[in-house]
Amino acid sequence: MRRLVRLFQPSTLRRDAHRAYVGIVRQSRQPELYRELGIPDTPEGRFEALCLHLFLAMHRLQHEAGEETHRLARYIMEAFVHDMDRTLRETGIGDTGVGRRVKRAAAAMFARIAAYRAAVSDRQAFSTLLKDYVYSGLTRDPAALAQYAYAQLHGAGAIPLATAATGVIGEL
Repeated sequence: MRRLVRLFQPSTLRRDAHRAYVGIVRQSRQPELYRELGIPDTPEGRFEALCLHLFLAMHRLQHEAGEETHRLARYIMEAFVHDMDRTLRETGIGDTGVGRRVKRAAAAMFARIAAYRAAVSDRQAFSTLLKDYVYSGLTRDPAALAQYAYAQLHGAGAIPLATAATGVIGEL
């Protein structure tokens, strides 16, 4: 019977990934990001903040060696997909439209992470991406948000993986 119960329980790594994802979401919803750094407090702005923080966490995990770390990163991405599915269903999107919208959200998130990863070594290019994604259509200067992101990246390197798995990668 215990084997049967274990079969349907999530692994410790999946639970860690879920906790990390919840922490990443919490980090991306800090009021200071919207109030002080000017991220638009809209569904689109919150999505962009989440994508940025997922990138910050993935960047941290990318520099760790080992199969377990790579699985943790994959499970965090799976948690994002499950969260998008749940969120869309809660907003009243019909079953026939949920899969298509989740696929679009996941594709947008992966595209942003890839773009941030490619530009992170060039501050100007990274700032331009922040302007295009986070402040799209606004006249806001992305310098403060870029400084925040680089501070997170710089500080994240000293954080042990166990702490990074909680999703808390820095404070404003």
